[in-house]
Amino acid sequence: MAELFDMGRYAPFVWSSYGFTFLVIGGLFWHSLAGMRRSEREVEQLRAARGSRRRRAQRDAGTDADAPSSPDGGA
Repeated sequence: MAELFDMGRYAPFVWSSYGFTFLVIGGLFWHSLAGMRRSEREVEQLRAARGSRRRRAQRDAGTDADAPSSPDGGA
């Protein structure tokens, strides 16, 4: 096991490469997680806005929320 960690004169290059790779992958993970959370918030806002528009349209039209709509426009 000691041979694995003892890389002689290549150790600084190898270990700094591992460290740099770890930092980049960690940064990409954090960035992806932040983007996902931002997208989830945006979806929730859009759903809330769509729901309020539906309720307003139904209230203005005087229709029931569970009534099926006719695909041919009521004809």
